[in-house]
Amino acid sequence: MATRSETTTSSVDTRPLWIPRLTLAQRRNVLGYIFISPFVLGFLIWFLIPAGVAAYLTTQKWDLINAPEYVGTANIEQLLSDPLLPQTLKATFIYTAVSVPVGLVFSFGLALLISNELPGISIFRTIFYLPSIVPAVANAALWAWMAPPRSSSSRAPSASRPSKACPCPTASHAASWTRSCGSCWSGC
Repeated sequence: MATRSETTTSSVDTRPLWIPRLTLAQRRNVLGYIFISPFVLGFLIWFLIPAGVAAYLTTQKWDLINAPEYVGTANIEQLLSDPLLPQTLKATFIYTAVSVPVGLVFSFGLALLISNELPGISIFRTIFYLPSIVPAVANAALWAWMAPPRSSSSRAPSASRPSKACPCPTASHAASWTRSCGSCWSGC
């Protein structure tokens, strides 16, 4: 019969030397940093860097063709001395104060209407979602017409396929780029 000391696992650390042994608190901290990293990266990429570039460009005179020229605060001074600034700020404030609440109330009302079981609600849901579905279906049909799949079993009837005289990129060498872009196909 084995004794307790013989059955326990060895406490020898078999990890490589370059991997440090972390305490529980350190492992929790690393896990926390992993979980917040998408937000931090998104904040940097989509907010902080563009805000920094915008702040830099406010001190430049740049017409997108010639090289930027440093002008200091001249752009801001010109903006503040513009006689249309108060009118523009007023129009922007009114538009925001009216359109945001109206849009929220309208969206909330539609969400409540769609979630209820009323007579004819399925027709309303179809009409409501149609604008978001039709462009995707039309896009898929257009791409399928321009560059039909290679397998003959998934091709449309020959009357709906483009003819050989069509200038569309239907040849495999000319349509290879469309196949990589057309994620809506199956059977390519």
